[in-house]
Amino acid sequence: MNSIREARIAHNMLACQVATFSPICIPMSIQEFTAIDKAILSSYHYHLKLMIHDAKHSIFLPEKIGGLGVKSFTQQYLCALVRDTEVYISNNGSFPTHSLVASIEAATQQTLWLLLQDGKIKETVQVYNKIANYKVSGRRICTYHDNFATPIAETFTHDHPHCMAKAITTTANIGFMLRDLNHEYIARFADNLLLQDKKVKLLGGQATKNRASLGPTLGEGITNCYKYSLLGQIYLFSNILI
Repeated sequence: MNSIREARIAHNMLACQVATFSPICIPMSIQEFTAIDKAILSSYHYHLKLMIHDAKHSIFLPEKIGGLGVKSFTQQYLCALVRDTEVYISNNGSFPTHSLVASIEAATQQTLWLLLQDGKIKETVQVYNKIANYKVSGRRICTYHDNFATPIAETFTHDHPHCMAKAITTTANIGFMLRDLNHEYIARFADNLLLQDKKVKLLGGQATKNRASLGPTLGEGITNCYKYSLLGQIYLFSNILI
């Protein structure tokens, strides 16, 4: 039992250090954290001599309610991401707030500009010229072979990532929506549309298909929620039309 307790303490220290250190800027995705948790589950399940049908999620439950008290990388990352986003972005006048808001504005302009390039924003829209004049920086990808003097191929894209775009996508997929209360009506309108969407189901809800066979990890969450987020098409189109 001492070895199990020591392994749990070492694991929890590692999970807290990796998953909660600057979660907004961390380059790992929720899928990578989920993969780590699945590997940990298999390892603990084997070394603790658990039966095949024993509930694996009990490994991540606190000891006081019958679990092993092992920290989940996915849980720690998501909790830290939501906490840091809420704390920093609501602290008006601070440098972190300024940088996060600037990242959201840049990601919004990039998303609108890409929608315009795809022909999803028509010229009849009042803000068409404004969106067309957005300065969206590009990214050049060069491919070399044999030498680094002359590239054999060059690709230009405008889909470079923004740190808050990743944070908004990740939190939206698990049902946490970041809203701009300076436009409260649009925020409430998007929330009402989200609640009426039959394709959006609660995580682990009764309406979820194959609910009985769900594993202990979240996976990718509910991807349909993204279109109602700050960078989703429905939210952005609502901003344009209202």
